[in-house]
Amino acid sequence: MIFGRILVSIIDTLEARASGHRALAFGDYLATDAWAGTVVSAHAPAINILREDGLLVSVVTAERSMTAMSVLVGSAFEHPSGADDAPALLGRPAQWGHGRLLVRGHASISLVQARIWTGSVDPVGRRIPAERLLLLEHAVADCGKPGGLLGVLLPGAAQDHAVQFARKVLAEGRPDRLVGLGPGMTPAGDDFLAGALLAGALGLGAGLQGMDPGRIEAALPGTTPAGRTLLWLALRKSFPSYLRSFVAAVADAPLHEEVAAAVRAACSHGETSGTDAVAGFCFAAHIVPT
Repeated sequence: MIFGRILVSIIDTLEARASGHRALAFGDYLATDAWAGTVVSAHAPAINILREDGLLVSVVTAERSMTAMSVLVGSAFEHPSGADDAPALLGRPAQWGHGRLLVRGHASISLVQARIWTGSVDPVGRRIPAERLLLLEHAVADCGKPGGLLGVLLPGAAQDHAVQFARKVLAEGRPDRLVGLGPGMTPAGDDFLAGALLAGALGLGAGLQGMDPGRIEAALPGTTPAGRTLLWLALRKSFPSYLRSFVAAVADAPLHEEVAAAVRAACSHGETSGTDAVAGFCFAAHIVPT
C-alpha cells in the first residue's frame, strides 16, 4: 500500500514537470477510446509511439508529415535535438485519453480544440487523364531515387534482388508478398503497395492483379510498425499528407514541368519512400508491361 502511494506520487511529480502543449490537429483514426503505448524512436521530425495493438502514433511539427495516426503540435514543441537526447525518451510510457496525449515525464499534449485531420482522398471527381499518367511515369523515371523499387517501372534497367522479387510476385498476382520487402523504417514494398492502393482509391487504372486487401492485412504482422501503420491506413483509404498533396498537384498539373515538380516533391519524402509510393501508384494506375 505504501509502495503504491509512493509510485503514484512519483508519477504525479513527473506529470507536473512534463511540458504542457496544445495540439493543433490529430488524425481521425486517433479519435478512439483510451490506449497506451511506448516511445520506440525519437528524432527531430517526430516522436514515435508504438501502441499495444502494434500501430505507430507519431507526434509531428509539420502538417506535411501528418497521417491519420499523427498528432500535430506547434513548432515550439520540444523534440529531441540530437542523438544524445533521443535515448532518454526511448521506452517511456505514453497514454491517450481524457483529452490529452501524455508522454511520461516529457510532455502532456492537450487535444482540446484541436481539429481532426483526415487522410481520405477524393474518389477522383476530376479523373487524371491517361496522357498525364504517361507524363508521370516519365517524370518518376527521371526524378526518382534509386535503391528501392523504382526498377519495377523500368524493365530495361539493371534489377537487384528486391526488384526481381517484386516483379515476380506482381506477375504472379501476389502483391501481398511485397509487405515488409526491403530494409528501413518503412520497407520499400510497403510504400509501393501504399501508392498502388492510392491509385485504387482514386479509381485509376485496373489496379494490381490479385490485389486482395484481406491477404495484405493478414501479412501486416510481418513488417515494421511504420510499414504496418502505413498499410493499415491505406487499406482504409487513408493516406499520408505528402501523398494527398502529390495527387492534388498532379490532378492540377497538365504541363510536363508541373508534373515533374509534383513528382520531385513526393520523391523527396524519406530515403526512397516517396519514390516507391509514386512507382506503385504508376504501376497500378497504368499497368507497365512486364
